[in-house]
Amino acid sequence: MNEIIGNGISNRLNDLFITGLSGNIITTESIKTSIEEIDSSIFDIVISGVCNWGGAGNYYSVAGTTFTLLRPGDGRIKGKNITWLGSQNITLVANACNYIFINSSGTLAVTQVDGLSVYTNNILLFEALYDGTNVFVVKEDHTCNMQAVTSFIFHNTIGTVITTSTNNQNIGADITRVATGGGGAVGDRQLKIVGEAFLQDHGLITTIPDSASAPININWYYTNASGHWIRYAQQTEAPMYWNNAGTPTLLTAGRYANFRIYVSKDDLNSTTPTYFAVMGTAEYLNSAQALAAVNAGTVASYTNELYQLELAQLGFITVDNTGGGFISRVLINKKTVVSGITTGTGTALASGVNTNVTNFDKLLSATDTTVQAALETIDEIFSNPITIPGSGIILTIGTFTGLATPAVTLVSKESGFAAPSNTGAISDGDKWVFWNQSVYKGAIGFSFRTMWFQSTEDTLTDLNKFRFYAGSVGVPVEILTLGDGATGFKWNATNIDLDFNIGAVSAANALHVDGATGKIGIGAVPLTNMEVGDILLEGGSLVLKEISTPTADANYGKIYTKTDNKIYFQDGAGSEHEISLVP
Repeated sequence: MNEIIGNGISNRLNDLFITGLSGNIITTESIKTSIEEIDSSIFDIVISGVCNWGGAGNYYSVAGTTFTLLRPGDGRIKGKNITWLGSQNITLVANACNYIFINSSGTLAVTQVDGLSVYTNNILLFEALYDGTNVFVVKEDHTCNMQAVTSFIFHNTIGTVITTSTNNQNIGADITRVATGGGGAVGDRQLKIVGEAFLQDHGLITTIPDSASAPININWYYTNASGHWIRYAQQTEAPMYWNNAGTPTLLTAGRYANFRIYVSKDDLNSTTPTYFAVMGTAEYLNSAQALAAVNAGTVASYTNELYQLELAQLGFITVDNTGGGFISRVLINKKTVVSGITTGTGTALASGVNTNVTNFDKLLSATDTTVQAALETIDEIFSNPITIPGSGIILTIGTFTGLATPAVTLVSKESGFAAPSNTGAISDGDKWVFWNQSVYKGAIGFSFRTMWFQSTEDTLTDLNKFRFYAGSVGVPVEILTLGDGATGFKWNATNIDLDFNIGAVSAANALHVDGATGKIGIGAVPLTNMEVGDILLEGGSLVLKEISTPTADANYGKIYTKTDNKIYFQDGAGSEHEISLVP
């Protein structure tokens, strides 16, 4: 019983019992036991989070590695009320994601380990990425209205997602280029956001605003040789770089690279998100290869400390380092609740429909793994100039009967396509064959029946030598070399038995050089009994222009006429002798 000792004072009772006191949580009529059961139940629910922020102005500040919590507040840890004061400091750890929280004593603390106990035994406030130079802070102040265990599960499974006010996941926060040119202009290297959307982190919401055609400022990140994330630059223009084994490297002119584009939550000090891009780790020879990497999922993505910042993907861009560099492709690929789900009678993106590349050996190749990639390859083929990718192609135009000379330029890229043999199309007089091979650096080939030529230089604009061959390609015989100033024009470079013949309208052998003997016939084939170097004049006349006395050459004689209408002979010593007629 309760004994009254004085005004408002009574003996403490060990317990009270109420008949019929029981329910879902309370299992006894004992008041003492019932209170203990309620306390245990609240504790086990694990309600941990922020209830209220106090003060005004900025929530935090950062100076070097010192993070200062500026504003006070209160919250709960496993149902227990916790309050904290402002002006508390912690030190950020480099190359890590720092989880900043209030512990059970109301003290600001930090850890770099993401685990369930961090969510259940503390009040999380922020996540901060410190890359050794730059600090990025995002909010993580989930309210005490959500069970901490549930919050942790969402954090590690769903993460952040992009939604809209109409719940249409494909509208809003769409990345696209500021300008639509093909290089040179700044706007060709900038991205903008089209349409408003929201970044959701199970209760924490950040507005992703339409940028109103203005470029967004992006933090361009790469992983160094140690695997840590380093900011290459913070700028609106996409860099023409790729991550070459931990070192940002300028793209070769005309080459391609991919980037993934992300967005983060706001940091409470500001309501705007932060944009990130991950630099790709490959340099591609052409646009089709870059697209194939996107479709194959091999483009570099966020990992480790950057991943722990809870970014949401917006899509991919491909850059082309041509003419000053530009963004050649933008692929919207947002992280939404319904990502990868197609329902009803709607349509799917062509980039998500795979192709069977088994028989792609003409216009298309094994890199055209999706409908989108195949369409883009075909689209590029019918652009100007025409580009035919792949390992090689034989294009049949038809016979030459009545066919005017076409104004066509064929450009072929090194691809390992071997030169065709002296069979099939090459032996067919109605066919021309043009090919490219990588047996020789930059080698090209062109053939009509059994003659073909080859260049041994990188580009057609800097030809050092063109060599024409006769016979089969497998055993070529060099017949003509067109060289630079040093080598000039050379016929029959390998000195084989190969005649040289020039025909004329009225003479089949206007000039004939016998490849075996060196005999020369003008107007006719050289005679059988002629000596090496003899010259046959089928016309019968030797026409000599009247000249002055020439300079002598030792061991050689010269016959010539002068303006006095006489014929002279000069010997190797330089003595001049008049040739007289004997009556």
